[in-house]
Amino acid sequence: MLRFAPSPTGDMHIGNLRVALFNHIVATQRGEELIVRIEDTDKERNIEGKDKEILDILGLFGITYSSVIYQSENLRYHRMMAIQLL
Repeated sequence: MLRFAPSPTGDMHIGNLRVALFNHIVATQRGEELIVRIEDTDKERNIEGKDKEILDILGLFGITYSSVIYQSENLRYHRMMAIQLL
């Protein structure tokens, strides 16, 4: 399983697209899934609609993915793991 983890805090740039494309190619070659994990935990800097814009750009370049995960939805899990580690 491979992932692409963009942040919705600004415009997607060529470096983001390159990583997404490479991960898509490798996932396809291996017959594995590509997951998009939106790094949206910085609520103050997130720009509304940028997540959809990122997904639209991936689609324009033929980059397919199996699921979209929002990192902010995993905060409870990360807190529990941090407590276990401490």
